[in-house]
Amino acid sequence: MGTKALEYFNKCTNEVSRNIDNFRTNGNHDGLRSSGAINNDYYNCKELFPLICKYNKNCVYDLDNLAGGYCYKDYPQYKLRIIVMNTADDTDKDYSNNYGHTINRISGKQLKWVAEKALYLDENYKDWKVIFFSHHPLDWGEDAHAITAVLQAYLNGESYSAEHHDVVFQTNFSEHNHASIIACIHGHVHNYKVDDLYLVERNAELQRWEGTIQLPIKRIAMPNVCFYRNNEYGQDEDTDSNQIEYGTIETYNKTAKTAEDTAFCIVAVDLLNLKIYATHYGAGEDRVIDLYNNNPHRYIVNSIVPEVEIGSISTTDGSDKANDEYIRTVGYVELPVGITDFDISANQTLSSGITTVFFDANHNIITEFPGKASDGNYHAYHTGETMTIPEQAKYFRFRYHAADTSIRIVYSYREWQ
Repeated sequence: MGTKALEYFNKCTNEVSRNIDNFRTNGNHDGLRSSGAINNDYYNCKELFPLICKYNKNCVYDLDNLAGGYCYKDYPQYKLRIIVMNTADDTDKDYSNNYGHTINRISGKQLKWVAEKALYLDENYKDWKVIFFSHHPLDWGEDAHAITAVLQAYLNGESYSAEHHDVVFQTNFSEHNHASIIACIHGHVHNYKVDDLYLVERNAELQRWEGTIQLPIKRIAMPNVCFYRNNEYGQDEDTDSNQIEYGTIETYNKTAKTAEDTAFCIVAVDLLNLKIYATHYGAGEDRVIDLYNNNPHRYIVNSIVPEVEIGSISTTDGSDKANDEYIRTVGYVELPVGITDFDISANQTLSSGITTVFFDANHNIITEFPGKASDGNYHAYHTGETMTIPEQAKYFRFRYHAADTSIRIVYSYREWQ
């Protein structure tokens, strides 16, 4: 964006959020370095602060590095802390000659602030929840190893020391990890993927950073509002950053001069039931994301389009919904680890049944389970007739043929015993 674009964006955003807290942080294109050779100039974080981060009202900033713009805000009535990261932080390095390249960086000052201030949560924060906001996923890029190591130390209640970009610090989370980190909400990858955050570590043999184990923190992607940016990730067989796949197979194609020429989400958090409701506008899909890692899930999907393939479906509580409330025509659904029982049903008999297709991590079909009709309804498999889920299965989707009518598919599964 340029100054005029940011000012216009702020004007629009301020209008629709006059009575609502909203949080803004730098993206990797906001500094205009990609076009710096043409502009012969760029914005650094200090110059971007009055255009972006100053709108995070009543937040706690790092007063030793205010230009960084990272901050947090507490909501005591909800026992919630929002931490806003700046993953395009240039406050500890001169990028004057970095034209043509965007920045993905977490400064040493910012990492120290996160470890010693934002995440230093003593017994007064027992039963609190923490949500991170950032532009890049926190396991993306050259500094992902540093922030994910801090998060792992926090989860384990361990001491942690590091030297990051010439900043040395040490902290001990043994009595300062009373709040639960429940989600990291981010942009950059331009899709609707939900996954668990990776710990990024160095592979000494291959001389590269890699995502290794996954942490029990949901990583939730948000789409891109720009008409020209759909899902660029997941469209090939290569991983995207730190040997991690951030993409999905399908994209959310935008349609010019319609309500679907953009895509964004309004996010609401149910802290009691630990669910995030991400309601989309424009191209894409609604999501209800269950933040529990080991509770049963129920999903509902509806379609009014004949001959469609259904996948990547929102989570719901299983209660009845109007037939047109959830419309889905896209995506894969990623299988949780260790599920043993799988049950699918629809609200009417389908002459061709519903086939459940399982894929491996490389999106190759492993096997297909055709369904059958019984008792006037379609049932694929149910209690006592459980399909065997292949050991290599990573994703699944449904395939069916129906008349031009609404089909309600419910699928559920049980976790490991």
